[in-house]
Amino acid sequence: MPATRTPFSVFAYVTADKATRYRAVTAAMLRAKEQFRLHLRPTEIVDLLVDDDLAIDVDEVTVLLAQLDDWGNIRTDPDTAEVASVEEFYQPRHLYQLTAQGEAAERALRHFEQSLVQPGALQTAALRDIRALLLELAGLTADDEPDAAKAHRALLALSARFGELTD
Repeated sequence: MPATRTPFSVFAYVTADKATRYRAVTAAMLRAKEQFRLHLRPTEIVDLLVDDDLAIDVDEVTVLLAQLDDWGNIRTDPDTAEVASVEEFYQPRHLYQLTAQGEAAERALRHFEQSLVQPGALQTAALRDIRALLLELAGLTADDEPDAAKAHRALLALSARFGELTD
């Protein structure tokens, strides 16, 4: 592990130059992993990116992968599966795999983005329910002997509705 790597180095690609391209590569690798394709060659990553309508050539993907490896997002392993001669053996070929940290970072970013796009509108139905529950509680307190079960149910429902609003 390089001395300059920190536990949060895996998030460096989010604000780096070419952040969109780094993010596309890690997202494509995560989708591939979810399909049980763990080790990928640069050409396979290029194919995944073409499916996403992002045209990046193999040379650029290789540069992006090298930087992602430096940050700790991916792991690089030698690829000797397609070697047919000694000359080919000495040509560097690699397989790439997301590290646990890289996967966690990409999943965290995915969750962050999904949280941003959730509707945040105030629900008028929830407000009506809260008003009705408060009126019910006010009516119960006006009785000489309030029904404890009804008050408990109304308080639980009120708490649940407030919880839904804050979520």
